[in-house]
Amino acid sequence: MTEFILFVVTGALAVVAAVLMLLSSNAVHSALFLVVTMVCIAFLFLLLNAPFLAMIQITVYAGAIMVLFIFVIMLLGSERAETKELGTPERRFRWFTPLALTLALSLLFAVGLSFVQSGDSLNSVQLPNPQVRLLNAAGDTGSVDIQFSGGTILRGFSYRDQTEFFEIVPGVWEFIAVPASGDPIRTEVTLTAGDYGTVILYANDAGLQFGFVAQDLDTVREDRSARVVVFNAYPSATSVSLIDPGSTFVEDDNTLILADLALGVASEPLIVGEGTVNWEFVNADAAAQAIVPLADYEIERNHSDLVVLTSERYADGSATGIVRPAAIQLLTAARPSFGGPQAIGYLLFTDYVLPFQLLALLLLAAMVGAIVLTHREVVPIPQRLGVRRRVSRPLVNVIASQVGHDVTSSAEVQPVPTDKPEAVGS
Repeated sequence: MTEFILFVVTGALAVVAAVLMLLSSNAVHSALFLVVTMVCIAFLFLLLNAPFLAMIQITVYAGAIMVLFIFVIMLLGSERAETKELGTPERRFRWFTPLALTLALSLLFAVGLSFVQSGDSLNSVQLPNPQVRLLNAAGDTGSVDIQFSGGTILRGFSYRDQTEFFEIVPGVWEFIAVPASGDPIRTEVTLTAGDYGTVILYANDAGLQFGFVAQDLDTVREDRSARVVVFNAYPSATSVSLIDPGSTFVEDDNTLILADLALGVASEPLIVGEGTVNWEFVNADAAAQAIVPLADYEIERNHSDLVVLTSERYADGSATGIVRPAAIQLLTAARPSFGGPQAIGYLLFTDYVLPFQLLALLLLAAMVGAIVLTHREVVPIPQRLGVRRRVSRPLVNVIASQVGHDVTSSAEVQPVPTDKPEAVGS
């Protein structure tokens, strides 16, 4: 309930900030409202358990890109929208308002339609199909053919061979091992959506057997740790234990890691810190008699490993050889966490590399559009004071056309006589 309230409050604040961004007459204020919207989106990513996306949202969008936009706005001197004055050209892009209104109504209609059509599916999570892999841990039976629900998928599947995880649909699946001699061995495995597991072929006193180990490939939440599962396929001991023998120079410093693991059973996941360990399998029924060392085992962080204790026939020069214990290690990297840098990088450079590049071009076009929209054409007003007016014809020519004869310039005018004229009849 608390998460829902936070989502509603944050979403409402983001919508209000987006509306104020569109209605503000000050371009700087609009950019700041957009920053508020970006911060709200980052908080929504936190609610989705994606802290890396939240930090990228704040650092890249609310930080670098918005600083660039504000710099461009203030560089062009268009902080405030100008009112229409005499001599100012009319506002361009009049079609922006109806287009924005149409897009907004279309978005609301699409969101509402998706809510109506989804119904109760909003409360459910779509899990991926199950995935399994095969491992041959039967060291004394030679190669076998593996049939999968009636169809042969592997031929000549030898000891220590393993497959990659492959995806199948949920349901009950039958695995059949057909050896070179003897009867086929069958087992049924029920798989549901989201399951990961390993089908192990091993041998005991009764012959070939199948075992299934369910594995958790989610991210290991513990810092710098890995997840280890142990499967007992060693027929010479009904129960085994896993210990850390400690230093060879100190007696009785053994550390018990896993106790009394029965034949054909998988242990619970062990959370182990990264590094190199030197463990040892011992017989739990024979006073901790050593079976086989697990020396220099490299534990890598965020891995989900599987260790299978089994036996194999070793060629010592005799006709049949000898059977000795062995440990098979299947090292598997866990899936990256949702919203983490590894998961985002994997998706961006595999499934979404083309949309990612298109988004970069879209951001570039948005920056150019912001420059165009904030630019105003200013009509210069001519200076009337201190500027001599230029005419097409001189003033003398204009007067001459009016009086009908040429008008001499002031330099050609004869001087007026200073003597008074004599009176008539004097």
